[in-house]
Amino acid sequence: MRYNIIILFLLFFCFPISGALNSAYLAICIAIGDILIYNKTSRLFFLFKITYIKNLLLATCLITVLAALWTLIIGAKDFSLTAAFFSVLIGIISLTIVLASLHINNLEIDTIEEICVNVFVLQSLISIAAFILPTFREIVHHFQFSNEAEQAEMAYSGFRGLAISGRLYFEFAATCGLIVFVQFKRIVNMKSPNYFEFVKLFLLIICGFFAGRTSLIGIGFGLTYLLFSHKEIADKFAFIWRLIIMIMALIVSAVLLLPGTIIEFVTEHFLPWVFDLFIKYFETGSTESSHSFTMLNEMYKNVTITSDEWIYGSGYFMSPNGIGYYKSVDGGYIRHLLYWGIIGSIINIWYGLIYFFKPIKLSANYNNRLYIFLALVYTFFVHYKGDLASTSRFYHVILICLLLPYVLVNKPYYFKYYKCGRNRYCPAVGR
Repeated sequence: MRYNIIILFLLFFCFPISGALNSAYLAICIAIGDILIYNKTSRLFFLFKITYIKNLLLATCLITVLAALWTLIIGAKDFSLTAAFFSVLIGIISLTIVLASLHINNLEIDTIEEICVNVFVLQSLISIAAFILPTFREIVHHFQFSNEAEQAEMAYSGFRGLAISGRLYFEFAATCGLIVFVQFKRIVNMKSPNYFEFVKLFLLIICGFFAGRTSLIGIGFGLTYLLFSHKEIADKFAFIWRLIIMIMALIVSAVLLLPGTIIEFVTEHFLPWVFDLFIKYFETGSTESSHSFTMLNEMYKNVTITSDEWIYGSGYFMSPNGIGYYKSVDGGYIRHLLYWGIIGSIINIWYGLIYFFKPIKLSANYNNRLYIFLALVYTFFVHYKGDLASTSRFYHVILICLLLPYVLVNKPYYFKYYKCGRNRYCPAVGR
């Protein structure tokens, strides 16, 4: 299990290590070594032959080429969107290699979800330690890109950007929200969840707080899943009750154990920032006084879109001078509309939906279908705030990792290996 957590941690968070060395490249090298040492090449070939993976690779190649041709035909020559799609393509290939190396028999739903949750729990513990210990925070900053580490210290008073990650803000927060939702789903479907799983859920929520307020959306989707899932009413109330007890116990423990200066900072700065939208609504009855929420809505409302941009876009994803986003907007839907108009936006949305079609089609279980459907809605809901549903390698690598087991659920022997010699694993099919 330790290998699985470490290798996925390196791949998921894609953080700088030294010079040009990136943790994702390190993960790929380790995974290839593991595949060769333990003779897991048949696993690797099998995964690349799966229709789901082949379709994603083909669709990503096509939309990458299309994005490049689009900007060339228009004459904008901005290939930033092309590069983003190509990055997703590299992410799919990298994930497939790493999954083939995992020290597990099958890519089972429960196993993969547990590993992903544990990876983010580890990241949460790192963020908490960096928040409490300034010396540890300095160590963490060495594994971040310098511009983002500087922004974390100067713009957010030291309570954001505390993760060992190549993405510290929107994409990280959105992914934390997804993992919070996954943990809700895991606990709901457990026959008798222990309190340790609720501790994990609490830590994941805290991890999201350090990343950004977008992660709070994952809690809402988790509660929605709880509400509509096929589960006894008594079990649903028990879930809420145990969650409340655990949160209260952990809060009391934090108050008793943490220094007064930390508690004061949390109550006066950190929590007001996290719950700004709810506080403003409670105080004024409106969200208009919430700066980030208002700015996001005004971005969609006030941007000027020409008739040509409505139809086929401008071919610009970034500003022509190379500084900032085109027309200074970063909302996912509006950025793609400005790049390749309604025509290209429809293609882009279709591409984003491809990730979910086969998993939801092959899921016979109602709760699984509900989970995948809500994950789809979550992805396109958060896409309103930033470009997430199609070009975020950080998000899509984790999304595919979570969805792939649903495609393979009816293939019980596809990944099964038994140890048949020193440093060697052999196929168990036919045994």
